[in-house]
Amino acid sequence: MVHSIILNEDRVIWVRTPRAYEHEKAAYPVLYLMDGPAHINEIGSTIDFLAENNRVPPMIVVGIANTDRTAT
Repeated sequence: MVHSIILNEDRVIWVRTPRAYEHEKAAYPVLYLMDGPAHINEIGSTIDFLAENNRVPPMIVVGIANTDRTAT
């Protein structure tokens, strides 16, 4: 959880790493995903599939929870 001083609220953060992350000392691109809880597994699985087929590099997916989409 991360606290935003500007928004004065806490945000839950999810981090999904590539399968080889723990065994390789590589740098990975990072994809930041809004509405993390609703989409992180679907997007992460799609990225894994594309990476296994050499369409995109393996990457870290960071999902950020949205607390109030209509806040002004």
